[in-house]
Amino acid sequence: MIISVILLSVSFITFFYFGLYVFFMDPKSPVYRNFLYMCLSFFLWSLSYLVLNISTGTNFYQAAYKISNLARLIYVPFTLRFFLFLTGYHKKIKFWLIFNIFIWIIPVIYMYNSIFNDYFGNTFFTGFWHLSSHIIFNLYNIADLILLIIWGKNSKFKRERKQAAIIVIGATAAILVTVLSDLAADLTKYPNLTPFFIMIWMFFIFYAMVKYQFFTYLPAYINQDVINNINESIIILDNKKNIFYINNKTKSLLNKDKMEICDPSTIIYEYFRINIEIDKILEGKFKTFSCRINYLRNNNEKVLVDAIFSSIKDKFNDILGILIIGYEIKGLKQLEQFYKTTDRESEIIQELAEGYTNKNIADHLGISENTLKRHIANIYAKLGISNKVELLNLLKDFNLIPNYKAEKTVLVLNKS
Repeated sequence: MIISVILLSVSFITFFYFGLYVFFMDPKSPVYRNFLYMCLSFFLWSLSYLVLNISTGTNFYQAAYKISNLARLIYVPFTLRFFLFLTGYHKKIKFWLIFNIFIWIIPVIYMYNSIFNDYFGNTFFTGFWHLSSHIIFNLYNIADLILLIIWGKNSKFKRERKQAAIIVIGATAAILVTVLSDLAADLTKYPNLTPFFIMIWMFFIFYAMVKYQFFTYLPAYINQDVINNINESIIILDNKKNIFYINNKTKSLLNKDKMEICDPSTIIYEYFRINIEIDKILEGKFKTFSCRINYLRNNNEKVLVDAIFSSIKDKFNDILGILIIGYEIKGLKQLEQFYKTTDRESEIIQELAEGYTNKNIADHLGISENTLKRHIANIYAKLGISNKVELLNLLKDFNLIPNYKAEKTVLVLNKS
């Protein structure tokens, strides 16, 4: 009796704090929220079994027994939802609301019969409701395992394959031990310690967290205090190409106090023209590329930057995301102010600096080469020069010649 009370006390405390610990890593994430709900159901299950072991009154015992059945039933859909969000397979379910109703309807039927009709108690140990509950909810458990196995097998990341293998092993062990525990409790007078044995699975999850960064995303790899004080723009994309982090310099360039954005196209004007190159980095075809792009401020004003895009890898050599380092080009504004160039002339100057031919620039701007030549002649007159060599030398004085240091250079045309 004392041992069972101690073990169940350890389990309900562990489930409670472990669920909260993971949840507060990212409270907005459905993965973390469903993990918390799952742990809270295990917590309630452990607590009710603890009460069953120490209660003396019949009414109190029956209430605790019904609560234990309730907890045992609600963990099933929350666990399935957790794995669906974890693996990303929820995105493949077209009718998400209908699917959720479907996975909840069977547990709700059993909950109703357990609380109001006491079918579990009346049919204990060989009755239909008692046996069918074991069968049906172990089918849910098998579905969870299948999701994990498919996720691990299809993942491109070594880290995720290791995580899936560890969690599958832990879950399988926990299922087998808890089934034996239920059977032993049904056949003998020994206390049922099923919630405690679920901690086998929690131990494997914890091991995956420590060893293979399960539940750990990019912030764990980044010293944000250091990055925040770097005097260059830093943007980090996750491996789904969402903006994960921007530093103070980037916020200053964008006139944004907070990062309330996740789509890079909202701040990188030429994003859709470099998107394919970002995909190639994520696919491991090359490690870095550089280009000249424009950041977009709230008022759609453009900020010219030289940017280097690099892959972020972990110790397993998995690509976690993209690091973008941007160097603001202030010389173009100074050139515009000093020589009174127009926006179109500044655009042509920028593209000449990036190495485009007259034909490329004319095609991009949708003008004839003769019209472009007249623009260039006006530029030369304003700048007091007579040829492209003198133009490039002048642009060097304004730091407008790109100085790319990357594996690949991408020339981006800044289409108006």
